Amino acid sequence: MDRVKVFISHASADKDIAIAFSRFLDSLASNVDIFCSSITGNISIGDNFVNSIMEQLADSTVFIPLISEKYRKSKFCIMELGIAFSYLFEKHKNEKSKDEGKNYICPFVIPPTGCVEAVYDTPLRDYQVFALNDVDSIASFIEDLEKNRSVKLRTVIGQRCAAFVERLNELLVYSDSILSIASTLTFRAGNVSGAEDKYISHEQKGNEIIISYNMSPLSTESEYPEYIGLALIFPDRLDLCTMAEIYGDSQIAFNLLMESQLFNKIDIEIKHSDNNLILDRVTCPVRVGINPVSIKLSGLIKKGRKAMQNISEICFVLKPTYIDNPEGQFSLTDIDVHF
Repeated sequence: MDRVKVFISHASADKDIAIAFSRFLDSLASNVDIFCSSITGNISIGDNFVNSIMEQLADSTVFIPLISEKYRKSKFCIMELGIAFSYLFEKHKNEKSKDEGKNYICPFVIPPTGCVEAVYDTPLRDYQVFALNDVDSIASFIEDLEKNRSVKLRTVIGQRCAAFVERLNELLVYSDSILSIASTLTFRAGNVSGAEDKYISHEQKGNEIIISYNMSPLSTESEYPEYIGLALIFPDRLDLCTMAEIYGDSQIAFNLLMESQLFNKIDIEIKHSDNNLILDRVTCPVRVGINPVSIKLSGLIKKGRKAMQNISEICFVLKPTYIDNPEGQFSLTDIDVHF
């Protein structure tokens, strides 16, 4: 029985996903060998890493890049992809099918990266792209392996594909905390003078953000800013839709700590897309002490799945009418999606 060797290329940050996909494929067929650099034993201790990768690539039947934003930003991954494309193009360019290696490179996309954006500026822009979180997409790929690569399946694939997608979604949900993938920015708005950091500034210590504010830092001012606040910014977008669909009781949650009565309310604004459109705004009452705050994702998903998949900012906003003390300091802790 001919062996089919599958080379799985991935970013180091996507290690757990790559291992899960490797084991999934290995469980389906009796004549498939999987090479994934993150699996213990695939590269021997003391081996030259780059040479080992190149040797495995030259011996592979199918090359599968697991494309994510982290993959696209990795110079090594892009180099590996380029070498695979050139090698397979040359190897298969004279075949009757005229596919020039296209049947031997099967890109899979890790959400929230989209299939089009994953390959639009790569040599794979004309290739069929598979979604790693889509049962039908995975089944189509496996059926092609069975038909065109003589892969011998051990089992019916439908339930196995569904189980893998469920496992993938769990990995995607738990891979990073909201705070770890966000950049922070303080802001203020209105017809007021002076540098922005005179009105609001912040310091991050682990999972705590300490915010200092002064609504009237200049003695010459007669009015407060229209609002001041802090934004968590997600340049690569945050997918809250997957979290909401897997865990129906999931919620954005955090604690607001205030040692004296500085203000009585705070607005939480959840924005989406390139234009930072407001998906939802929730006004939360607060008082002295620890204030647990939560926003259920099940309510947000009713406002649009596409918007939920492309969260651009989560903002914490104070308005003049909420203020009891024009100057003070408070903190936000444990900002994340909770289940």
